[in-house]
Amino acid sequence: MKTVAIVVAFFVFGLLAGNYIFSKTGFAVSYPVNVSPYMPGELVVRFNPGVVSLPSGKKEADIGEVSIKSNAIKDLNKKYKVSKFERLLSQEEDPNGVFKDVHILKVPKTSNILVIADAYKKLSSEIVFATPNFLGEEAYAVDDPYF
Repeated sequence: MKTVAIVVAFFVFGLLAGNYIFSKTGFAVSYPVNVSPYMPGELVVRFNPGVVSLPSGKKEADIGEVSIKSNAIKDLNKKYKVSKFERLLSQEEDPNGVFKDVHILKVPKTSNILVIADAYKKLSSEIVFATPNFLGEEAYAVDDPYF
């Protein structure tokens, strides 16, 4: 009986230690079943240059402050109740303007973000890509001081 208890204790310890080790090394990544893998109410869109612009110097703006040159995009914004545009990176974070046309669009959190992303993707003449704002986890922390 004592032997069985020791074997069970080692087995449980092994499971707990293995789970801890794999979670720290990036081999075990999982999402709880009831949690969405993306931010509710956020859509990441890269517009073609010049289609959308925020007021100078602002990282985010209400829909009324945003200059939009496409009626199709205006219609989708109205249909899906887009309330805000936010640049992915500020001008300080992106001094060369590489990501200046990438925005996070804010819609109601109860919206079906996959349906909205598909609708924006169909406007290929104005939009490069549209995708939900997916959540990510770091696989492991780099401990190289020269990295």
